Amino acid sequence: MTRHHAGLLDRVTAMLRPGADPPPAEHEEPEPPDPAVAAAVEDRLERLEALVEGLQDAVYRNARHQDERIEELQRRTEPDELARTLSADARRRGL
Repeated sequence: MTRHHAGLLDRVTAMLRPGADPPPAEHEEPEPPDPAVAAAVEDRLERLEALVEGLQDAVYRNARHQDERIEELQRRTEPDELARTLSADARRRGL
């Protein structure tokens, strides 16, 4: 058994003995935040929220633009529209 394992075994055995002292608390009460630090964090959070909202708006506008382009391409490749376009092109070229 390694030294690490032996130390771990000793700690576990000591904790399981009747009347053993409870292990020390790992988490103490947090200190109240410094008001200046809290204000700086809030300001930063507000700026980040504004950036995220701007990014969401840009993504939405881009998606709308792409949807419009796709709809236009679909309209232009409908059989009736395609036939009209090809016929007009043939007349213009004298075919």
